Amino acid sequence: MNYIKIYDLLNIKIEKIEYYIPTIDWNKVNTKGVDDFVNKRINKKVLISNGIILSGQCPTFDINSIIKRLSNEYKNIDFIITDDKIKNDNIFYCGDIIKQSESDLNEISYLSKFCDIIVGRASGPFAFCHIKDNFEDKNKKFIGFTNNKYDSIWYEEVNCVQIWSDNYNNVYETIKNEIEKL
Repeated sequence: MNYIKIYDLLNIKIEKIEYYIPTIDWNKVNTKGVDDFVNKRINKKVLISNGIILSGQCPTFDINSIIKRLSNEYKNIDFIITDDKIKNDNIFYCGDIIKQSESDLNEISYLSKFCDIIVGRASGPFAFCHIKDNFEDKNKKFIGFTNNKYDSIWYEEVNCVQIWSDNYNNVYETIKNEIEKL
C-alpha cells in the first residue's frame, strides 16, 4: 500500500511530493574526506552498496564478482563500494574516503551526490542516497535490485532515472548497460 492510500484512509492532507523527500543539512555532516576525494578524482563514479543482505528484500547474490568484473572492464570509471571486500586500482571503499569510525550513512549520502550511478538492494546506504539532491538531478541514475519495485523506487515523480529489476541473473548486464550510457 503506498502512502497516498494510507493518507486517504487516515484523512490526512497530502503535501506535494517534494515535501516528503529527505534532505540533509550538510553543515552537520563531516564532508571533508568526501570533498578531498571528489576534488582529486575526475572519473565518472558508480556507488555500489555491496554489504550483506539481511532483511530479505532480495536474495543473496555475488555482487562483488560483478563489481570486480566491471572494474576490470571499465578502468576509467571509479567504483565506490560500501563494504571493503574487493580490491582493484579503480575500486574505492567508502570507509577510506569518509575516514571516520562512527556511523557513516549521512556521509555516504553526501558522497552519492557526486556519483553518476547508485546501485543497491534496499540497504541502509542505498536508502540514505534517496535524497532530494539526487532526485532533482536528471543525470543521476539509481539501479535497484529487489524482489519488489517499491523497495527500490519510493518516489516516481522525480528528475533522476530510476531502474528497478528483480532479474538477479542479469545484474551485470543491467549495470553495464547504464555505464555504457555515461
